[in-house]
Amino acid sequence: MNPLLLKEVQVASSKMGAYYGLLEFRYKNLCVKADPFSLLPVTVKANLYECNIEEVASIEVVNDFQLAIYPDEESYLEDIAMGVMKAHPEFKQQFMVRPHDDGEDQELKPEQIYDADIQGFKFLLYTMPKVDKNRYDLLTNGANSLHDECVSKIKVVNMQTQTKLTDGSFISTQKEMDEAEKELKELYDTSIEKADQLLEDKLDEIQEAYQHYQETDAFNEEGEESGPGYDVSHGMRMGGTVEK
Repeated sequence: MNPLLLKEVQVASSKMGAYYGLLEFRYKNLCVKADPFSLLPVTVKANLYECNIEEVASIEVVNDFQLAIYPDEESYLEDIAMGVMKAHPEFKQQFMVRPHDDGEDQELKPEQIYDADIQGFKFLLYTMPKVDKNRYDLLTNGANSLHDECVSKIKVVNMQTQTKLTDGSFISTQKEMDEAEKELKELYDTSIEKADQLLEDKLDEIQEAYQHYQETDAFNEEGEESGPGYDVSHGMRMGGTVEK
């Protein structure tokens, strides 16, 4: 293929990949189930240095909807808590202690965090917000909106590249032009398929969490659906934008 045509296709590939990569990152931060990836944006100020959370703690998936964070040093607890809450204010946060005698984990009150009389290993437990009807609608709409934005940007890149390939700026044979257009079409189709698959997977995850809510928490003693609404816009904003 003509090197100049090939370069245009490669540029398009890079841009399209960045867009569906950003979509995947945003979906990871549109939190439904417990996923350590959602803690990637978290930074912690430890010993006067700004650190990534994995540098100062270990992370465990307790179950589908809970994450535990075990600090390397007890003194990091509050800084880790602040970092996580800054990135994910929607998470339910609990300070916990695991007794040295392997007894049952207990929740700590804020004033007990550094109480020397409380013996055991102290850690943080995070629970994902329950997906009630209100949150289900917000998450579904948010996931669709992010997908539509991604697909729209991929389409723009495709159209702009097609224009460059066919505007007569490049000296090339018809065979080279056909090869470039074929490769661009394959690239475009693959990028759209990946974005569509990311949406399908996210909607399945939301549906599963909503079903879990219906089976476990949907009705209070009065038989009315319970649980507050949640702002999901923070997760949708994660990652900013990709330059065209």
